[in-house]
Amino acid sequence: MKEYRYFRGIAGAQVEDHERIAATDHPAFADMPREETTFNGTCGTLETTSAQRVRQVAGTGPCGVMSAK
Repeated sequence: MKEYRYFRGIAGAQVEDHERIAATDHPAFADMPREETTFNGTCGTLETTSAQRVRQVAGTGPCGVMSAK
């Protein structure tokens, strides 16, 4: 079974991964994956996890709009 966490695009909101490490959300991050976790069956043990670390980089989007990198 896989579980996903996503950024919602809410400026300043904190989005935690399974280790409770928070990343600050931003409108440019809306619908980007924050973490993918794989369990061994329903309610099984944790097998793998992959957390995305994002940051804001100014001036890389069209017309200088903030974008995720």
